[in-house]
Amino acid sequence: MINIQVIEENLRYIQSNSEKFCKIFYQLLEEENNELMRLFRHKTTNYKYKQLMNWLTFVFNKVRQSSYSLVLLKHIGGKNIELGITFKHYQIVSDTLLRSVACYLQDKWTTEVARAWREFSEISMDIMLEGGKEQYSLWNGSSLQIIRDVNRMRIEAITQKVLDAHNSLEVIMDKLMEDKYFQKAEYYMGREKAIEIVFDLVKKTKAKKIALIGA
Repeated sequence: MINIQVIEENLRYIQSNSEKFCKIFYQLLEEENNELMRLFRHKTTNYKYKQLMNWLTFVFNKVRQSSYSLVLLKHIGGKNIELGITFKHYQIVSDTLLRSVACYLQDKWTTEVARAWREFSEISMDIMLEGGKEQYSLWNGSSLQIIRDVNRMRIEAITQKVLDAHNSLEVIMDKLMEDKYFQKAEYYMGREKAIEIVFDLVKKTKAKKIALIGA
């Protein structure tokens, strides 16, 4: 259960200096993923900042309201699919949001606050991802294949993030098994298939590193 009061108090504090918060968010996002930032390349700074704050406020209001909110959040997810936004991008935005709030709040970023924002981010992103899958279904007509595609992207995105930070296969597998998103994907794909995807990505990543060293 999301601690709505904590999120609401933090949002008021963020809104008191929204420009500072938005600057932190987009700086971190650019560091994390230039590809995603290219979606905003034709937008002015003021437009991006306004859209970010509007999105945060909108999602918060909808998450705390009735089931009607689910329809709207799924609609956003469907629109995001049309823009070419994938699960990988959802994960990046979610991580960047948490880092941005932590950076902005500084000593106000307590264990309780961190838990509230993680739950808020996970729930809102999951709902929009469901909307994206529904839109994808309209285009492709295969629900089973959609689930597989989405969860393959989920596994690949999480694995790549862990690979960027660790070299030991044992450590990589431990980190993946602890990850909530990986656990969800593994549930849909099956343990054997999930591990196969991980090992395949590990091999490709190592091959790229060897090629770079030899170049």
